[in-house]
Amino acid sequence: MRMLRWGSFVAALAVVSVAFYHFFIQEVGTTFIFSLNAVMFMLLGVEQVWDRMGRKKVGYTYIFVSLISLLVVAVNV
Repeated sequence: MRMLRWGSFVAALAVVSVAFYHFFIQEVGTTFIFSLNAVMFMLLGVEQVWDRMGRKKVGYTYIFVSLISLLVVAVNV
């Protein structure tokens, strides 16, 4: 469980870093940002589903949203 939290934190930090880079330094492709965002949502969803006290319905919603985001990325590439 600690690895999932650590992975979610790293993914969120990567999304914030790429967004900062995109807005202030140089443009980054939106597919890269959507991919990182989908990974972050996937990790958060798995963490919610695996947590004993977690909200499973919210976790499955996160996973569903991440799959939709990955589908959008796959269609646009």
